Amino acid sequence: MATDIGAKGGPEPRPMEWPYTNPPDMCTVPPGTPLDLNSLYPFLKYLWVVDAEGNFKFAPELQDTSDFMKPLPPERQFLIKHGDLQPGEGGTARGPARAGGVLYNVRNGGTPSDIWCINNNSSYTFRRVDENGQPLPWAPVESLEAVRQHLIDGGTPGEKLTTNDYLADKRLNRGMP
Repeated sequence: MATDIGAKGGPEPRPMEWPYTNPPDMCTVPPGTPLDLNSLYPFLKYLWVVDAEGNFKFAPELQDTSDFMKPLPPERQFLIKHGDLQPGEGGTARGPARAGGVLYNVRNGGTPSDIWCINNNSSYTFRRVDENGQPLPWAPVESLEAVRQHLIDGGTPGEKLTTNDYLADKRLNRGMP
């Protein structure tokens, strides 16, 4: 499934967003493998996608340009995009993925906890288009829970993983369930 994420909702890439390139510290968790939540740094936000093969790919949202090939000045930090986790051919578009969002630690008054949350804040969830470029409905909350269950099925402790339907308000504001 493709996403329509270009400038002003069109097919052209947004400035400074491409070429989409895997970050050097991106991790891939194959289906049937647990996500090691204890190895994550609790003060970072991680972008994630589930690709067409069911791999859970993630990386810290903030990257250093000295380690990453982007058309940006060196030694400057910048935010990666979900397309960097799943680049299309030549890096000029986002490749197909099932879902995407943000993974973050649920802190208690600033103190890290054992609980991590995945949300659905990604164009892979709400800017999907079919093979003809026609918009598809935004993914329902059930797709977010399916990603959580996919991780649990691989051995990730379910009691340490929660979800947040980031798109709930946006769906309701557009008259969608």
